[in-house]
Amino acid sequence: MKKKKIKNWKEFIVDLFLAALAIFIGVLMVYPMMHELFISISDPNKLGMQMGLVLHPLGFSLQGYKLLSHVQHFFTGFFNTMYVMFFGLSLNLLMTCLGAYFLSRSSADVKWRGVVVIIILITQYFSGGMIPTWLLVRDLGLLNTRWALILPGAVSTGNMILLNAYFRSVPKELEDSVRVDGGGHLTVLFRVLIPLAKAGLAVMFLYYAVDIWNSWFSAELYITKPELWPLQKVVQDLIVKEGGQMMGSGAMAAMGVSANTQEVMKAAMVVLSSLPFLIIYPFMQKYFREGLLVGSLKG
Repeated sequence: MKKKKIKNWKEFIVDLFLAALAIFIGVLMVYPMMHELFISISDPNKLGMQMGLVLHPLGFSLQGYKLLSHVQHFFTGFFNTMYVMFFGLSLNLLMTCLGAYFLSRSSADVKWRGVVVIIILITQYFSGGMIPTWLLVRDLGLLNTRWALILPGAVSTGNMILLNAYFRSVPKELEDSVRVDGGGHLTVLFRVLIPLAKAGLAVMFLYYAVDIWNSWFSAELYITKPELWPLQKVVQDLIVKEGGQMMGSGAMAAMGVSANTQEVMKAAMVVLSSLPFLIIYPFMQKYFREGLLVGSLKG
């Protein structure tokens, strides 16, 4: 009985430690966003008197959000990001499905499978480099176009391999029945594999969507026209470069905007640029968790 009590105490201590660790990690992950939210709705005058971390809103003001209308290309940045999201995601999912289907075939189904698989795997570990990629984008005439943000990242080898695991988990008998009815590769892919791999496609959708939404470096490389920048590049230019081409400190000073108000406006921009995925993710979490589980168990 005494040993059982000691064991229970040990389990309790371990559980308590793990719970405290989980809470600590959760705070570290959530607080940066809460910090920006608190600043974005704080009174700029009271914010100027605050030293250190902001643990709660300092007064209440929506001045930062109102000033966003004066930031050049902020709303066009939203449009550019949605444009890239729509066409980019469509291309990403199409190319990933086609590539994953090829990887899931046996050597008897497709010719030169082994050679092509090696070539695909090489791209996962080695790339042509930043400068050769830039030169290729230039020679294709894609500089200063939105397609420069779409085509270079049309497919991810890692995502292709992950989706391949879902396709392999589909019973072979279903494919054979389609072939008996005269169906070809495209029929098998679009009428059998893709409908049965919805969880996997949800994972691919989320991976690609988050990558596109958070991407700013491609615009840094390929686009010099601010009106074509995606949202994150607009945010990066304003925050990291202290206004940059969007709205410099001189322009804000001319409008009578104080340094504290600028900080509130920057925080408001960060909150708005993060808000869409904060809303979408809880609804996709079920499919995301299910998709990862299926891929890990049946791959």
